[in-house]
Amino acid sequence: MKLITIQRAVISQLVEKFGYTVYGEEVGTGFKRPSFFVYLVPLETRNLTYYELDKAVMVKIDYYSRDETRAEHWMMADELESLFNKSLKVDNRYLNIERSTKEEIEGVLSFGFTVEYTVAIDRRDVDLGYGDGKDRNMEILEMEWSDPNGTSRN
Repeated sequence: MKLITIQRAVISQLVEKFGYTVYGEEVGTGFKRPSFFVYLVPLETRNLTYYELDKAVMVKIDYYSRDETRAEHWMMADELESLFNKSLKVDNRYLNIERSTKEEIEGVLSFGFTVEYTVAIDRRDVDLGYGDGKDRNMEILEMEWSDPNGTSRN
């Protein structure tokens, strides 16, 4: 799962629910209000097994209200909390949301939540560095042994 896929899933849900403009890049001057700015903060990647990674990503949604009032911000905070309550649907997967944060910073509502997920790694073509990359046939070894009855084999 790619970060851009997670961002697009969040943007899609915001547009579907509110119909406002959603910015996925920097918000410059002269942007439209009300609107959202969505960005991701990769937090952690851990190797679970040789074939799996565990990832954690913080999703941040900044809400630029029409009139920049606290009442607008807290009403939107409740709406966002309801929309991103238990899980985030990304393609055919649901990523769990355990908690969310919200705060008002300089006239902007900042809402966030963290998702954790596991991804598989395709390592079939990875050179593990155990040799020089050339294939070699194993040498056939012959052993001589004898059994308790006194017969021997090669």
